[in-house]
Amino acid sequence: MIVISAGMQKAASASCFNLTNGLLMAAGYEDVRILRRRFAWGFFMSKVNCNVGPLRAYKMAWMSLPHWLGQSFVVKTHERPSIWARLCMRLGAVRATYIYRDPRDVAVSLFEHGERLRRDSMDSRTRFDQLDTLDKAIRFTGTLLPIWKEWTELPDVLAFRFEDYTADMMRAADRLNLHLRLKLDEVAFRHVVSRIQPEGMNPREASSSVHMHSGKAGRWLARMTDAQKELCQELFGPHLRRMGY
Repeated sequence: MIVISAGMQKAASASCFNLTNGLLMAAGYEDVRILRRRFAWGFFMSKVNCNVGPLRAYKMAWMSLPHWLGQSFVVKTHERPSIWARLCMRLGAVRATYIYRDPRDVAVSLFEHGERLRRDSMDSRTRFDQLDTLDKAIRFTGTLLPIWKEWTELPDVLAFRFEDYTADMMRAADRLNLHLRLKLDEVAFRHVVSRIQPEGMNPREASSSVHMHSGKAGRWLARMTDAQKELCQELFGPHLRRMGY
C-alpha cells in the first residue's frame, strides 16, 4: 500500500506524515526514508519529510515497485490528487489522507513564515518569502482551497482538521490505524505519538520535524485588520462552514 499524506500548507502536514510513517513502522514496514535511498527516489522526493510534489505518472510508477514487493509506505504532498493518483486509489494500491486548517490561520502562519525567511535571509523553495504582506498571504491561501476541495470530495480519503488533530493526536492515530487497516493496539499508538507530539521533543526537533511553530487556533482574529477579515470572507466564505469553521 502506498499512503499519500496530503495536506494544506501550515496545517501540521509534516506531523501527520511522521505519525503515519511511525504507525507503518510499528506495523512492521520500513521507514520510507530507507526506501527513498534504496530505490533512488531522491530526484523527485525531498529528504526530510519525503515530499513528492505533484503526483505525476512517472512518480507513481517509480513508487509502485516496493508496493508490489509487499511494502507499505507513506509520502507527503501539498498538491492536488492527479488523475494517476486517483487511478491508483481506485485500483486499491493507494490510500490517502488530507489535513487542513482554518484558512485564516493558514494565511497568518504563511505570512509569519515569510517574515522569518526574509529576516534570516534564508533560501526557500516554497517562495513564502514573497508573501511580504498579509493581504498577499490571504490571496495565496485562497489558491489552496480548490486543492482541499478535490481531496476531501474523493471517497475513502481520511480528512483531519488541524485543530482536532493537534488537540488529540491519540485519536488521530486511532483513525489512521483503522483507515490503513494496521491492527495496532493502544500501546503502539502511545509509543509512536510520544515521539511525534511537540511536548515530547526538544525545540530543535519540534521546529524541523513537526512544523507547528504557532499552532493556536483563531490567531487571525487579533492579527488581521477589519479590511483583511472582509477579504477573507470574500475569498473563503463559501468554504468555511463546510470546513467546520
